[in-house]
Amino acid sequence: MSSRKTVVVLDITGQLGCSVARAVASSEEFEVRGITNNLLNEGSWNLQGNIPLAVPCDLRDRAQLQKILSGAHACFLSTSTNFDDPDCVEKEITQGCLVADVCKSEHVRHVIFISQLHSNNICKIMARHLVAKAEIERYMRHLDLPLTCLILPVYYQDLCGFLRPKTSDGFSYDIEIPMGTIPLDMISVEDIGPIVVSVLSQRETYLHKTLSVCGDKLTVAEMAYILTKHLRPKQAADDL
Repeated sequence: MSSRKTVVVLDITGQLGCSVARAVASSEEFEVRGITNNLLNEGSWNLQGNIPLAVPCDLRDRAQLQKILSGAHACFLSTSTNFDDPDCVEKEITQGCLVADVCKSEHVRHVIFISQLHSNNICKIMARHLVAKAEIERYMRHLDLPLTCLILPVYYQDLCGFLRPKTSDGFSYDIEIPMGTIPLDMISVEDIGPIVVSVLSQRETYLHKTLSVCGDKLTVAEMAYILTKHLRPKQAADDL
């Protein structure tokens, strides 16, 4: 029987969950129980051979969550915001609080949650994805869960996603990030998995703490310089 402690990763469909699951699976101290809502998505199971099984689970179902979390040493949770749904905040909070309740009832010894600052309390701005995560954290602390929170910045990979530079001619690319000369905190999503494993390995050090992690601070002009340097003859520029 394996002496490695089981870490449940909810869920492994996206980049973040995959990064954490791969890092946990590669560690000597822990084994991963990767959970997904969608086994038809290649990203949910094709994890470079490091994870033997992705377990399907409806994260809204208490009974399924109890089964998944039974006997687990730790749980990694990152919730997502569906901005197309007008009730996305309430639904995200409900899902996060349900996971918190089950972690409590199943006596999970360490919960790592991807949280955010409460924008509505700080500056009266209702940034839905921030508020939902901050409210879930508040509930977890109310339950007195053995909790560590991570606050993540923008991913470098987002420059190939929702922050992808715009072009009209396939040559000149405009980076439309309204930061001016203020540096933006950034990190590679692939670096987050090893950070989580480090937190898991040093449970007593990081219990009941919030860690704001960052790989680099870059202005939009610096991003444009780096992209231009490596993608020549294409050119990138700050458009705002």
